[in-house]
Amino acid sequence: MIRKFNRQMVWVIPITSQSKNEKFYNKFIFDEKIYFSCITQIRTLSTKRFLRKIGMMQENDFNKIIDKVGSFLKNETPPNDGESRRPKP
Repeated sequence: MIRKFNRQMVWVIPITSQSKNEKFYNKFIFDEKIYFSCITQIRTLSTKRFLRKIGMMQENDFNKIIDKVGSFLKNETPPNDGESRRPKP
């Protein structure tokens, strides 16, 4: 969980065990296995979907992911021309 909005809604970042070496993925080890967090796949979920807690990752790995999320959000800028990115019909 990255951000808690209230008791019902949180931001989460999916993970994968597939090897990724891109700038929007972060490698970490959990329970002696290698995983990759997918920064670009951040989602808002209801806490009602959570059945049980599986575990907690190391604090330094979590802080690295938070830093990458912050960098990702800071680099996103809307178009300057005021026009929509949607293609014209």
